[in-house]
Amino acid sequence: MHTVNLTINYASPTTTINNTTCDANLVGTNTTTFSNVNGCDSVVVTNTTLLPTAYGSVSVSGCDSALANGTWYYASTSFNDTLNNQATNGCDSIVTYTVSVSNLQLQQKISMPVIRQM
Repeated sequence: MHTVNLTINYASPTTTINNTTCDANLVGTNTTTFSNVNGCDSVVVTNTTLLPTAYGSVSVSGCDSALANGTWYYASTSFNDTLNNQATNGCDSIVTYTVSVSNLQLQQKISMPVIRQM
């Protein structure tokens, strides 16, 4: 008669984690396998999706100059300002500023009487 000791190790089920990020470099699916002391594997699958960036716009105008985002502008322009971690989801917000400066030069005629000396 022979005695056989048999140990059956059951693998743990796969665990899936859904994650979100503001960093486009971290988007995707990552599978990690862990082994315990009995040789059983546990598999963790992480699905990471990208949260949206918040966008906004501001338009300012003036005749000779315009103040936008704390700076005076003397010519028309547009620019973006990135506000780090300011969106409600914790991601960046991007504000597009449109500055319109008309640069109208007002001309004024001055009439002065001519005084003649004798």
